[in-house]
Amino acid sequence: MTTYKNLISNQIKSKTYLFLSTICLQIALINSPHATNTITQYDQIAIDHAVMVFHAYQQIANQEAFDFTKPVLRKIPNHLDPFQKISELHLSKPKQLTKGWTFTPLMGQSGPPKNPRVSMLAYLAINKTKKIILLVFRGSRHLGDWYNNSRLTIKKSDHLAYKGYLHGGYVDIFEQSVHQLDALLKSCIHNVPSLKNYELIICGHSLGGAMATISAAYLVGNKFYTKHFLPKNIHLITFGSPHVGIKYQGHDFGQWMQAHMSHIKRFERATDLAPSLTHLCKIVVLKNKKYPKLAISAAPSPIAKCTLLSSAEDPNILFPNPHDVRNYRKLIYDILKLHYKPLFLRPIPKNANIGDYANMT
Repeated sequence: MTTYKNLISNQIKSKTYLFLSTICLQIALINSPHATNTITQYDQIAIDHAVMVFHAYQQIANQEAFDFTKPVLRKIPNHLDPFQKISELHLSKPKQLTKGWTFTPLMGQSGPPKNPRVSMLAYLAINKTKKIILLVFRGSRHLGDWYNNSRLTIKKSDHLAYKGYLHGGYVDIFEQSVHQLDALLKSCIHNVPSLKNYELIICGHSLGGAMATISAAYLVGNKFYTKHFLPKNIHLITFGSPHVGIKYQGHDFGQWMQAHMSHIKRFERATDLAPSLTHLCKIVVLKNKKYPKLAISAAPSPIAKCTLLSSAEDPNILFPNPHDVRNYRKLIYDILKLHYKPLFLRPIPKNANIGDYANMT
């Protein structure tokens, strides 16, 4: 009887997943038509570093120096166990991925304004041989990030040339971290000659894609930075990113970005709920002293048509697998016909001496 019930339950779950996945697929196809852009070396570099930034984040969280050749210990939640397990995070072919690059972390704040959490938001990587500067933002890693993800209010940024409203949670992270970003960029300007000969790639996955979008808007709208970084050399590349801007009160963030940037790419997967559900939802302005008492809504304003990535398993698998940055990387490698080796987790032996790592986050 139990086996029969489990069988029926699994069939119901499977059919439900297939139904919801199909809806997400149709939404993505209708609202984000496949862009004609080809996948380039810059897209490969962006997705490589969108994975690598998680490794760097954990090393900073563990109070270690950047060293991509070493495995890093991290806690991962286990749905079968209320406690977190500790595993090793490995980066495949680290020397090949890091050759010629120098890395500088960008620290910032996320979470409630009265009790923000300081962590590594991104890193700046410079390759003087390839003439590339890369600013890559990480995705959500702790509860403070999810606080900002879920803040469905709209807000203006005091530091952007764009004067319309944006997602309030992402604006808060940016406003709390913009001075650190300025310091990092000005250090880059001071130390790297002939910046106008460099390509600047600003990228990120999920929350990182949202932060990359706002940061790119900040740079291209700032006269000081456009004197050093040519707008035609700035690339914004996001993977599974939620929408940041809206159409509201005569302002359209998508139109503004397209008018100020030549290279914008949004990569999405058909069954990735993070970007797909934003086609169904509207950003709601909750009751707040700073806003009208009546709640309002506004449609999301896409910054570009998405490049829709798909694979055989997409119609049958739901969140979080399609949203996983490693799966985005695998699909891009498949399209480029490159040999793919994943960044992976491996449980550490039970008798391992984990020492101070017992309290890591």
